[in-house]
Amino acid sequence: MNSLKSLDLNLLLALDALIEERSVTRAAQRMGLSQPAMSHTLGRLRDWFGDELLVRSGAEMVPTARATALATPLRHQLQALETLLTPQTFDPAEATLTLKLATTDYAQLLLFPELVRRLQTDAPGIRVFARTYTADDRWEVLRQGEIDIAIGVFDLDAVPSDFFVQDLWDDTLISVLRADHPALDRPFDLDAFLSVSHLLVSPMGGKRGFIDDALEAQGLERHIAVWTQDFLTAPFILLATDCVITIPRLFAERISQHIGLAMRPAPVEPGWFTVRMMWHARSQNDPAQAWLRGVVKDAAEVR
Repeated sequence: MNSLKSLDLNLLLALDALIEERSVTRAAQRMGLSQPAMSHTLGRLRDWFGDELLVRSGAEMVPTARATALATPLRHQLQALETLLTPQTFDPAEATLTLKLATTDYAQLLLFPELVRRLQTDAPGIRVFARTYTADDRWEVLRQGEIDIAIGVFDLDAVPSDFFVQDLWDDTLISVLRADHPALDRPFDLDAFLSVSHLLVSPMGGKRGFIDDALEAQGLERHIAVWTQDFLTAPFILLATDCVITIPRLFAERISQHIGLAMRPAPVEPGWFTVRMMWHARSQNDPAQAWLRGVVKDAAEVR
């Protein structure tokens, strides 16, 4: 019994041409072969199928009953194979899928208003699903396709080789406290900074941040009274307490437009950090994912 593994698939293309053209010469021209080469191909097809496939009838060749039975399913299978091998295209206006993001509420506040606006305008069938992630699961949720893109502050040295990373924006830290905070009665210097209780937002659930590393380098330590994983909770805690928080400047500026908070330069210089998006190699060449990453990048530029 013949096996597909033993068949040169180019023979099927030749068979399709022979059945449709009913001529070895015309089929050869269609396939870009010489007439003798096509005659040889027909011989191989006859051997493989155990049938003459094309027989002469007067001045032309006609398909046998076996070739006639093969004609339609063969054409359908070749068309399906051609579709399979044709490069994928993506039409945002017609797409119906869900963009799955892993990120923090800080990034969502800055990114999502413009991102969602663009999607509703250009790709109304695309929905957005956002979730948080932990340091332990961020690689696997991307590898398994549970998440399309992760957005956050990633140590490039720790990113595995099967991931891609693109910068979105730079930010720095600034101290924020309520407008009538007693610490504002004097210059908000390092002594004032260390004299108050602090609120720490740690999306990954850690107990220290950039500021603590900078203080430790000077042999100093601050008093952290509250830990939370959510940035959006922090402003309301500040309004009700004497805590201070040191958070990304872009986030603080956006929130301060709506809530009466005071901003002061952090007395400890933490430097700049970069927010990046990361995705797994499995989606690198997917047209839909490439388009969505472009939308995320564009939205980040006008945040």
